[in-house]
Amino acid sequence: MIGNVMVHRRHRFSPEFKDEAVKLVESRVSVAEAACQLGLLEQTLRNWVETRRKTRVRSLR
Repeated sequence: MIGNVMVHRRHRFSPEFKDEAVKLVESRVSVAEAACQLGLLEQTLRNWVETRRKTRVRSLR
């Protein structure tokens, strides 16, 4: 905290970490549970899963 303002630092995750996190969800672990296990925000993991789905759809075209 700086003064009265909360400072949020952006975390950077490797492509490998993101890939493994998405695979966990694809293996039928809920996004909420996987995010909890990995110390992520649920929305962050949802974004990664959605990005993976969009990438796959584009590659099928």
